[in-house]
Amino acid sequence: MGLLGSLTKLRILKVRRDATYRLLGIDLICDEGSFQQLEVFKMANLAVSGWYMGQGAMPKLQRLVIQSCKDIQMLPDELWCLGALRDVEISHPHPDLAERLRQLQMRDGCKLHVYPPLNPTN
Repeated sequence: MGLLGSLTKLRILKVRRDATYRLLGIDLICDEGSFQQLEVFKMANLAVSGWYMGQGAMPKLQRLVIQSCKDIQMLPDELWCLGALRDVEISHPHPDLAERLRQLQMRDGCKLHVYPPLNPTN
């Protein structure tokens, strides 16, 4: 995502897979200091297997929406350190990601919505 990350005025980014185009096992790499103005990031139906964030990436991200990206097994730790992050919505997560989300302690001011809802651990 190198070129997109350098767009200095990009505030909203929506990425989805077209039904006629199939990507297999792509990695999402947000370089250090990229996406300086991004506030909303939505990805849908992508075969993203890994997501990596460099230090200082997406510092103004407020809302993250991940819809039916069933190959993502974990989200970058750096994501949860973003002070501006207020809303995270994830639908149909990979079972490993669902387990990590179940154990996640959200900081004050940030809401996590998972669909279908996570079952509490026993």
